[in-house]
Amino acid sequence: MKIKNFLEEKNYLVLIILALSMLSLTFIIRMIQSQPILIGEQAYSNLIQAQSLGPQINEPYVFLISNLGRIIGLYAASIVVALIFCLGSAALLFAFCEKLTNTYEAWIISLIFISSPAFIFMFVFSSAYSLYIFLILLAGYLLSCNKKAKIAAGVILMFLSLQGLILLLLISLILVYYLIKSENKRGYAFLLAIVLFLGVVSNYYIEPEPRILLQDIFTDSVTDFGALLGLGVFNIFLALLGIFSTWKNKKKYGLLHGFVLVLILVMILYKINLSVYLNLIFSFFAAKGLINFVKKKWQLKILKELTVLLVICGLLFSSFSYIKRVSSKYPDQDTIKALKKLNDFEKGIVLSHDSNYPLIKYYTGFSVFEQKDISEQIFQSRDYYKTTQMLNSSNITYILVDNRMKQNLVWNKEEQGLLFLFRNNQTFHKIIDMQAVQVWEFIPLNISIEV
Repeated sequence: MKIKNFLEEKNYLVLIILALSMLSLTFIIRMIQSQPILIGEQAYSNLIQAQSLGPQINEPYVFLISNLGRIIGLYAASIVVALIFCLGSAALLFAFCEKLTNTYEAWIISLIFISSPAFIFMFVFSSAYSLYIFLILLAGYLLSCNKKAKIAAGVILMFLSLQGLILLLLISLILVYYLIKSENKRGYAFLLAIVLFLGVVSNYYIEPEPRILLQDIFTDSVTDFGALLGLGVFNIFLALLGIFSTWKNKKKYGLLHGFVLVLILVMILYKINLSVYLNLIFSFFAAKGLINFVKKKWQLKILKELTVLLVICGLLFSSFSYIKRVSSKYPDQDTIKALKKLNDFEKGIVLSHDSNYPLIKYYTGFSVFEQKDISEQIFQSRDYYKTTQMLNSSNITYILVDNRMKQNLVWNKEEQGLLFLFRNNQTFHKIIDMQAVQVWEFIPLNISIEV
């Protein structure tokens, strides 16, 4: 069977298998390397919250992990919840795009989407983005169905409006699209008004999930330049090609062009990483760009086939390069072993970089020192008296240092700041020494002993 014939048939099972294969590559690599499955501090922050979280409307993702965790365990639940929503998003995108276009284009859009770094990020880092993308796609699909489905979509959109201003902006754009395109303008206008009211009011009472901020628009939003959450260069190239190829058809695609511009402007002006949301529209335009590119007449057929192959290989290269990079991300096995060893010692307060704190809390249950201004002074000070005084007054018992901290996260030179003071083995007793992480116990010399 030719590929084109296959792409003209519905086959959700194949789509799910392809998406699952793409998502599982990172976990397979980490398991082969004997590394912990969950990646990133946010995943462990979710686990800590899930251990004691009640039904809070601003933490739906963590709430789901908490409840499923009672059955299969929190660690497994963190993986399973993200997997369900990612696979569900792939299936919904295919169904939604098929309604808007046709089966062939729906396949191209879906394949570009499931191979994108932003899609992989949602699962690998067990991110709440997976839930929000799923609900956005579900609401969009239901809005294109019957009246009862539209009511369900309205409920979903009202719920999403409570999750912060970024989601409020996104669902407002969706409703504006349907308001302009649909004949039932009064209904969509009424729903938009409710959504805006709920979103604006709730913003003063509900704290949204922490946003991923950009330091540099290019390096922090393009995965080929090192971004963890971003878009691949070839995805961007194809999306731009699709935007230009549909530019003349303003009646059909003008609103989508405008939405892309709005999201990019918000990213630039407010330095908020919206790559995971922008990826939905970019996947659509990237498919348009690839399809229009293939349809063009070429004098040399072999040159056309080689060029298309190069583009497809570029998309896959961006994805596999991203998978390889995130597969080696924090935490590593040494960190987990060190924390399990630390758990055998007497409980105390641990000082480290704040990115280590969720992991420390999850694996040891120890308290952590979270006053960043004092932490920074301790890390950078070479004054023995001043440093020990701060450690003593802060009741800090243990200091955990990993290789990331020594490689520009905290220090950029050997024996800089606190690293120099560690040479005093009477005050700083190294209790754990591994290749990637070390732990010192702080023992003040001025402790008076009562007889």
